[in-house]
Amino acid sequence: MPDAAGQSTLNVAEMRKKIRAIGVEITPENLGAAMKLYKQYHGAEPYPGVKVTRDIAYGPDKERNLLDLFLPAAGGKDLPVLVYLHGGGFVQGNRKSPDFPYYDNVMTWAVRNGMAGVNMTYRLAPKNKWPSGNEDVANAVRWIQKNAAAHGMNAKRIFLMGQSAGASQVAQYIAHKQFHPEGGHGIAGGLIISGIFEPNNKAYFGEDQSKWPSMSAMPGLVATDVPLLVTVAENDPPMFEKNAMMLLNALYERDKRIPWFQRMWGHNHISAMLHVGVEPEDQLGGLIRDFIAMH
Repeated sequence: MPDAAGQSTLNVAEMRKKIRAIGVEITPENLGAAMKLYKQYHGAEPYPGVKVTRDIAYGPDKERNLLDLFLPAAGGKDLPVLVYLHGGGFVQGNRKSPDFPYYDNVMTWAVRNGMAGVNMTYRLAPKNKWPSGNEDVANAVRWIQKNAAAHGMNAKRIFLMGQSAGASQVAQYIAHKQFHPEGGHGIAGGLIISGIFEPNNKAYFGEDQSKWPSMSAMPGLVATDVPLLVTVAENDPPMFEKNAMMLLNALYERDKRIPWFQRMWGHNHISAMLHVGVEPEDQLGGLIRDFIAMH
């Protein structure tokens, strides 16, 4: 049945069964199957109560240094800013698909939960290698800091969230302070949804693996003062679970307590992000909202 915004509601238990049936392998077919499952549950543009400004340049690359800004149509003041970085294995991906409502769904959810949304693209490998992602995130943070007041955003409450390679880019930015804007990292929290923290992609990190240790995000993540939210999906490939546990163990040794963490039950590598904005709310939306409220 459609809700007041024209969206359908779903049976969460039945959807989890369908997602589990897709399996853990990350293939175009499996990602597409999950995206098709959720498509009918998201509203179409124009989004009620949401003002969208697209293709804003935040850096020098005319094709990839672009962001879409989502704000309350009625205006706002001191809005926390949720910045989203898409996945795609460092070599593909975009902030908006012509065939699906992703990842507008994350941004419209943010606005309806009292935030501003910034949906950004970044430069891709193999043309652009490490540290291009760190530089792009830094430029996006600079853009938000410069333009926050004009759009009712709180420049002191910027939260970076990424999934898959986007999560790795969030981790990379936090970890390598040499790429931070003047005055520091400039963010209030990092939300890492199924990320990898050790270099493992030759297209982005380069063929010379002797240089990879200096590119690792792990030392910087352990040293940072940025609050972290870490998730992994029940049906993620094992390497994502391994990386999550590696980070959780390191942060436990540092703090003698684990950070904000959730294993996303019933979800695969991508489906938790696809569920954001769908009623009834599943796990990730409430977790994001609570994390941001606490920081």
